[in-house]
Amino acid sequence: MKLNNSIYYLSSELRQMVERDFDFVKDISWFKIFKDPTTDEHWRLSTPDKFQTDYLVKIPKNTNWENFDTKDLEIDLLKQTRGETESLCIWNSCDKKALNGIVYCAFHAYTEINIRE
Repeated sequence: MKLNNSIYYLSSELRQMVERDFDFVKDISWFKIFKDPTTDEHWRLSTPDKFQTDYLVKIPKNTNWENFDTKDLEIDLLKQTRGETESLCIWNSCDKKALNGIVYCAFHAYTEINIRE
C-alpha cells in the first residue's frame, strides 16, 4: 500500500502494515516513530488508546518528532472524511461550511466539540 497522504486514521490493517514493512526508529511518549525504507520518510504512529483517535502522520523532514503539531492535519482529515454542506457553521461569527451530519465546521467541531472522526 502506497501512502500518498500526510495523515490517516489508524486502522488495525494500517498499523500492521507499518509495523511489518517499516523500520522502527524510536519510541517516544504516546508515539512510535517509523521510517519507510522505500521513501526514506518518517511516520509517527499513535500508541493505542481506547479514549483517543489514533493517527498515522508523515513527519516533515527536519521536524521535531515529539513536538510536531498535527492539529491542522487532523482538522483537514476530519473535513475530508465527513465532507461539507452548503450550510454555515452555527458557531458565533463563523462563516465556514458545516460538516455533513453536524452543524459545526471542521475547526469548531475539532477544537470546541472535540469531534475527531
